[in-house]
Amino acid sequence: MKQRRYSEEEKLNLVSEFLRRRSEEGISIRQFAGENDIHYYTFRDFYRDPKYNPEWEDRYEYSPQDNPAAGREAIKKRKDNRRRNV
Repeated sequence: MKQRRYSEEEKLNLVSEFLRRRSEEGISIRQFAGENDIHYYTFRDFYRDPKYNPEWEDRYEYSPQDNPAAGREAIKKRKDNRRRNV
């Protein structure tokens, strides 16, 4: 399944809608957004949140940016699998 590309305007609209809903739920931006690039983090959170985007399926391994420990585990698993497949 190919993932849809969003234009910058669509991203900003989705992010503002997402922030409005989050603020209604009493969750502050700083609890889930990085201080350097709020648009990137809020859009990523919006896109991956099944409550707001039911089409999202988390089929990918964690990237090191999401969770450094999980990223290290994923790299270790890949290395172990390579050794077994030789």
